[in-house]
Amino acid sequence: MRCIPEEPQFADGQSAEPAVWETLRASLPDDAVLAHSVQVRNGRAEHEIDLLILWPGVGLAAIEVKGGLVTVDKASGISPEAGTAATRCRAPWPSHKAQLMPSGIGSAASSERR
Repeated sequence: MRCIPEEPQFADGQSAEPAVWETLRASLPDDAVLAHSVQVRNGRAEHEIDLLILWPGVGLAAIEVKGGLVTVDKASGISPEAGTAATRCRAPWPSHKAQLMPSGIGSAASSERR
């Protein structure tokens, strides 16, 4: 697999992004590309994609990695653990579209290609 950069520099104290990076690097096939901290512009607005996966024949995934603890209430959405500044998500949990991985990354994508 091609990694851009080969060894990304994560900020001190950051544990979520390196953990997801390592899991993806170990799980994705050789023809995939995994990129860290991709800068994107939309007019004057600048954005950053934490992790970007380019997977020939499958597609791409732009991933925003968040650390910390969350709880999932499938009826009403995702809620951060008590004591955090974020608020409850009002959208319903998209369980039909989401799968908890890391162990099934390759198998989930290959089953959809069939």
